[in-house]
Amino acid sequence: RCIASLGAGPALTSLAQRGSGAVTLRPLEEIQKQVLIDEFLNRRSQPPLESKARQKLIRGARTNNPQLLASCMHELNSIGVLDGTATAEPILFYMEADNLTMVMEKCLYRWESTYNGKIVGGSLVRDAMTCLWASRFGLKRRELQEILHLGVAP
Repeated sequence: RCIASLGAGPALTSLAQRGSGAVTLRPLEEIQKQVLIDEFLNRRSQPPLESKARQKLIRGARTNNPQLLASCMHELNSIGVLDGTATAEPILFYMEADNLTMVMEKCLYRWESTYNGKIVGGSLVRDAMTCLWASRFGLKRRELQEILHLGVAP
């Protein structure tokens, strides 16, 4: 079993009490950020990243956090492509956040504005997050789709 935690908190404390190890991710250096950005874009066949956006990611102190950088790149994967070039606007939006919690809030806000109304009588994002929060051991994609009545392919 693999359990990941984004930071100090009850889950990490509980694991330590049970003798489980922890790996601490150190802040990224600029060269590491460049490699991660290039690998991400190449692996996903993404369009090139606008120079301004790339420099903001590489030089930004906030993207020293590997999870924050990964979150920005994943969001860029779904928005922010104009004329075949990934633009800076989505990255600037996420870079305004002071910490990873705020980045996640910005992601949820964008997802809600994009997917709200996709299910009858509710908010898809809010309902999905509520299901994940209430589940004791997480949910498989198929289980979540069934709970939300999203039509599951066999």
